[in-house]
Amino acid sequence: MLQSTDEFAPRLLLAHRIAELPGAKVVDIDNNGGPFTVQVYLTPGAEKNAGASSDRLFAQISHDGIVVNGLQNSDKHQVLSRGWGKLRKRAVVLYMPRNLQELEICWEILQRAFYRLSESGENASLPVFVADFPRPLPLSLH
Repeated sequence: MLQSTDEFAPRLLLAHRIAELPGAKVVDIDNNGGPFTVQVYLTPGAEKNAGASSDRLFAQISHDGIVVNGLQNSDKHQVLSRGWGKLRKRAVVLYMPRNLQELEICWEILQRAFYRLSESGENASLPVFVADFPRPLPLSLH
């Protein structure tokens, strides 16, 4: 289990991976002293500005989770039925990873959504792993 000093390590690693996705543009949103939010857009070309009308909102990261757009219904079902997130309108709110094992599952879920949203672009031919997501393990409360 991660020590308290490592509590945010999986979240920081996940944020770094998301920012490195091809065509990802990150926009920081200041909620006037409220919880800080980060929106991640998929941009068709590097010359576009994040948030432009041609950009597609891929994820919105806040203190209560990651709103993920682009998952197929079968993937949404797995995320919800296996306890990795909850439904909010048409998107899934993915719970933040608590450890490195959960980080890998969250990353796989985000990759599926990313490739789905960008399937008409250069990433269309990249394979996506389609096995079931495992259930998250409860952390012991020592």
